[in-house]
Amino acid sequence: MGTARVWKPGDAIATPLELYTCVVEPEWVDYNNHMTEAAYLTAFGWGSDALFTYIGDDDAYRAAGHSFYTAETHIVYERECYGGDPLKVDTLILDVDHKR
Repeated sequence: MGTARVWKPGDAIATPLELYTCVVEPEWVDYNNHMTEAAYLTAFGWGSDALFTYIGDDDAYRAAGHSFYTAETHIVYERECYGGDPLKVDTLILDVDHKR
């Protein structure tokens, strides 16, 4: 992953956000060389971490008692990923409110 981009209030937000890329690691695949479900969730979690960095969630933010968590996850398998394949995680913010 390259240099983290940081969003500032007033900046336009592209949708979907393209903040995290990686390569499917050998330990992420099963006996058919397909990426496992657990590995997808791991990659998506790192994609979420990239989003949190983008919006300014840093050590000071967490030290002040703030945090984020995943309330719901949906996975759609559009095509297979194999060991060594490039993988891009796009993030789309569907809704926000004062708490969520």
